[in-house]
Amino acid sequence: MEVYISSNAFWALLISAVEVYKKECFGLLLGYRATNNIYIVEHALSYQTANRRHTSVEKNGRASRRIEKFLANLPHLSLIGDFHSHTGWGDLKG
Repeated sequence: MEVYISSNAFWALLISAVEVYKKECFGLLLGYRATNNIYIVEHALSYQTANRRHTSVEKNGRASRRIEKFLANLPHLSLIGDFHSHTGWGDLKG
């Protein structure tokens, strides 16, 4: 499988991790499947209501259902995955 990330999605991923650094971030990847084994990530959406900790992150279930229902109405983009960060904490290196 190959995944191509647009520059907008890349910057969104980076800023999402930097914004809450020392705690983990979480979000969704939107895009489309170009061929059987090629995916294109157009957008990365950070979850503002994620329950962030230093060593884990959990999405807000209620907000997640609301967002996924909204995204289902976007005909040209699909939810193709999610993302989270691994930050440095204590003896653990990010």
